Amino acid sequence: MQSQEMQLFQQQQAQQISSQQQQATPCSGIGEYANPVPSSASIPAMHAQMQAFLNLRFQLMHDQIVMLNQNIGVDTQTRNQAIQQWMTQNATRMQQLQTLATI
Repeated sequence: MQSQEMQLFQQQQAQQISSQQQQATPCSGIGEYANPVPSSASIPAMHAQMQAFLNLRFQLMHDQIVMLNQNIGVDTQTRNQAIQQWMTQNATRMQQLQTLATI
């Protein structure tokens, strides 16, 4: 009797189990999830320096998210190298952001 109940249960749940397995498959082995990349900044008209600061900050954050998403699933050393390379390539932009923040 118990095996019949189990078979009936498995038949009823087969579609749900299959769906859950399909949803889990793309994530297996990655260990991280991609961050959503914002499409555009909606910054209202304001003081020119504030607007420049917010635009630059948005661009840096956008580029950083793209870089991090491109390096999902790679080993830690490769990811750290990519982050360091990005930081080096964007040092001038980050300095500009810091300057705009203190004005």
